Amino acid sequence: MKIGYARVSTFEQKLESQIEVLKEAGAEEVFQKKIYGDYS
Repeated sequence: MKIGYARVSTFEQKLESQIEVLKEAGAEEVFQKKIYGDYS
């Protein structure tokens, strides 16, 4: 099983495009994380 991980650290970045690429690469499950601010 392939697992993907998508992460963004600014409001301008979008998870959707990363998730799409991961699924096209064969990821069956994708974990995602949004971290905004100075501590990303």
